[in-house]
Amino acid sequence: MLGIFHVTLTELLALHGGPAAVARLLEQAGLPAGTRFRIDTRYPDTDAERLLAIAAQLLELDAAALHRAYAAHAGAWALRVFPSFFELAPDSREFLRSQPRFAGLLDAGAQCAGPDPLPAGAPGPIEIETPAPDALRIRWRASPGLLALYRELLRWVVRHYRDVADVRMQVNGSGTGMVATYDLSWIRFAGSTHRHERFETAGPDERPVPPAA
Repeated sequence: MLGIFHVTLTELLALHGGPAAVARLLEQAGLPAGTRFRIDTRYPDTDAERLLAIAAQLLELDAAALHRAYAAHAGAWALRVFPSFFELAPDSREFLRSQPRFAGLLDAGAQCAGPDPLPAGAPGPIEIETPAPDALRIRWRASPGLLALYRELLRWVVRHYRDVADVRMQVNGSGTGMVATYDLSWIRFAGSTHRHERFETAGPDERPVPPAA
């Protein structure tokens, strides 16, 4: 997993828990004090899963609440740092269908900081099918603790474009070999007006993260 996740998660933690919360995150994860993650570096999925679980404890949030908070923060970050990705896609379906291309651009030249890079010649972690003009089927291989987080990121993208879609997830396999299938069916596309004018998307299920104790 690219360090974008690690950078945005530590930013979220610092925003709501301060530098002390980030220091506790690194300590509990067994990482050197002052560790700074890089967006151009690949880290093991298992490390990301552990950091996510620790962040939930530090912020005193259940997994679902942390996923919503993270998706809102990471989405706002992506809009600031990679606005062209959103501008090139007319709606949420096209944005999500372009994920392998975006991932390839971001992954080009990335360094590996862990022992489990994707083997040469192996299929990418994301596979996308288009079963219907208003649907997508996405398969993602990742550590178990990250699968529901990705579903919330999908929902954030749909909300950002003001589209309406049903997002369903089915998980197969066990352990580190788990694969999630996400079936998305669009009910309505918002059209092209008022696109990307906000750096965050608010929804009825997104509430501020309480400060860390």
